[in-house]
Order: sequence, then C-alpha cells, then structure tokens
Amino acid sequence: MERFAQSRLIKMSISDFLRNPELAMSAIERAKRAPSGTVINV
Repeated sequence: MERFAQSRLIKMSISDFLRNPELAMSAIERAKRAPSGTVINV
C-alpha cells in the first residue's frame, strides 16, 4: 500500500463491481476530481 500513497484508490469487492458496474463508474468519476491520496470505499 505504501507505493500507492499518492494515488487515488477505489476499494470495491469484485462481486459488487459485477453486480453494479454503474456504481463503479460513478466512483471512478469521483476519483478523477479527488485530490491525490484519496481512498473511496464503495
């Protein structure tokens, strides 16, 4: 995790991603606008 300290991370289970890809895409859009180092838990 140390090497991703300055990255924007989205944490989401694979099953949630497969069941609700729209939620993943909205999280990606939020991550684009977020400052570096942000972690979005979905």
